[in-house]
Formats: sequence, structure tokens, C-alpha cells
Amino acid sequence: MSDIDDRLTKADWITIPAATHSKTVEGSEVVVRLGISADFGGVGVVFELARKRQDGSVGAAVNILEARSAAGCGWQTSYGFTYTDAAGHARSAVFNQAAGNSTPYQWGYGNDYFELAAFHWNPAVSDHTEVGPTNPFDGSGVWVDDGKLHIGTGTIDTGPGHAVAITNQYALRAHEDQTWEWWYAEQALYLNKAVARACNLRVYLRGAHGAWTEGAILPYKDFEVKNSDQSSVGPLERGFRTKPLDYAVFVWKIEDTDIGIVIVPPGTGGYGHLNASKSVYDTTHRELDTSGSIDWHTVVANTAPNIAHFPKYDPNRPETIRYYQVDYRVGTLAQLARLGYNLPDDSARS
Repeated sequence: MSDIDDRLTKADWITIPAATHSKTVEGSEVVVRLGISADFGGVGVVFELARKRQDGSVGAAVNILEARSAAGCGWQTSYGFTYTDAAGHARSAVFNQAAGNSTPYQWGYGNDYFELAAFHWNPAVSDHTEVGPTNPFDGSGVWVDDGKLHIGTGTIDTGPGHAVAITNQYALRAHEDQTWEWWYAEQALYLNKAVARACNLRVYLRGAHGAWTEGAILPYKDFEVKNSDQSSVGPLERGFRTKPLDYAVFVWKIEDTDIGIVIVPPGTGGYGHLNASKSVYDTTHRELDTSGSIDWHTVVANTAPNIAHFPKYDPNRPETIRYYQVDYRVGTLAQLARLGYNLPDDSARS
């Protein structure tokens, strides 16, 4: 019996896929609800933050994600590679948990889940190659791996109280031995721009080994990241690749309380991309926050400039499964500071 689930789903590009599975995690001061779409590769469509009041009641929840066209946005892992073929031509392919960035519709594979963990493997079919958009419906997609999602949740002691801990992990297994000239994986968090402005979103960065700090960055405005080694700034879009990071902190004001999400790149040398668009959803009303979005990408692996080798999956060799994950910590700024995640300006803590 095959352990691959290849049920395909297609939807209009702009729609928000339904959250078929959710998990609520309560910290002592913050409550988080996560929701994924089982029909679209487990892409995250809900990441709600709520304040837990002193009387034990829970305030109004705010979904920070941009879930329109979530098969190409939302909260998900993607990866890609480049190589040179026998004729000397440069080739590349990019893969998402689900896709919708390169087609006039969004598509993805279904799966069965226990809470936020997939039972089966899904085909990891390319979103696009160097030639152009691809998809599994017409056979144009590249398929060299299978993927599986597992989101783990819990709490972590902050003495006193406890914050919320989340790990978003995506596993890959190769169909054949692979060798790529360059290979990368990243985990994207697409954020609702209108919610960002309404809740005064601020971003703080700490460089690797504490070499530098930066913030507050306001990504719903015409921001810049000073500690970046690559940037693209235009009238409608801007993006910055940060220098290597220890962590990033995204802070929203929820019911007069600053609630932060710490994002920790795995290993050493990890970095992020912070981008914003004014017109991804509407090119006519560019002045409206609802026309654009904000996205953060945590790079979880990058082999450049070294060649990447991945062995064919062998069920008797569990090490042939590759795991890529990002850890998140959610709490008040005082809680996060007690975990060692300080903002550049400690007076910003609440």
C-alpha cells in the first residue's frame, strides 16, 4: 500500500483555503491558535494571537497571516535548486508545500492529519522552473521528492509563567540520488498588511553572535533593513536579505499589550528576507493596505557555493529523510526577554 497521498485540489487564486485542522495553545499570558488547510499541503492559514487576561478570560483573537491565495502565501516551506544539464544549459526549479504563485489558480495535495501532523507523504511538484510556471495537472511539473508536514506545539517556562513554543518542520525524501550545484530551503510567513498597521507591527533583528541589532522596522511603511547584504527597492515592492541572524522578533500590539513572535533560524549562518508589496492583490488601489502584503522568509538551508548531495530514500535508513524546521516562541516581550530574546531597546518591553 502506497504511503503517498496524491489527491489534488484546485481553487481560485484569490480565495482563502479553509482551515481544516487547528490547534490552540495557551500560555500564561498569550493564547495562540494555528490552522492549516489539509487540502493544500498543510499550508498555514491561521496564526491567531490573543491576550490572556488576569481574570483568566481570553481577549479577541487577531489572525496575523495573509491567507488570500494561501497555496502561494500563508505559512509554508519552499525549496529550490539549480544545476547545469548535459548540454551546458542552466536549469532551476522551485517547490512549495502547495502552489499558486505562478499559475492563475492555487493548487495543492490533500492529506490526513492528526492535529497539525500529516499521516502521509505528498508529491513535492514544482511551482516553476527556469522555463516558466509548472503544475501537476498538465504534467509540466518537476517531481523529485516527497514532502510531509509536522507542526509541533507546547509551552516553555519563563519563570514565572510560560510562553508558547512552536516548531514548523517539513520533511523531504528523494526518489533518486540527487546532486545539485546549489540548493536552498526557506520557511515563509506571509503577513496581513492591514492587520500589521492596525496592530503597530514592529520587527527587530539580532545579528549572528550579537554582532549587530536593528529595529524597530515598520514593514507596512517604506522601510529599509540597514544590516542587509542584498536589496531591491522600487515604487511598488521592496525586499531585503538580512545578514546572518541569531533571531528576529515580530511584535504586534494586541489589546494594549505587545505580543512578540521570535523566529529562530536553525544552525549557524541562517538569515532572513523581509519583503513588502503594495499591489500584489490589487494594482489599481495601491494606497490601500488590502492591496499589498508583507512576507518574511527564514532561510533554513543554503548550500551556496557548495554542491549539495542527497541520497535516494531508503526505508531502512532513516537518515535519508531530510528535515527542515524553524522554531518560534510567542509571548509578551517580558516573557521573551526572560528566554534571552531581547529587543535592541529594552524600554520597549511590556
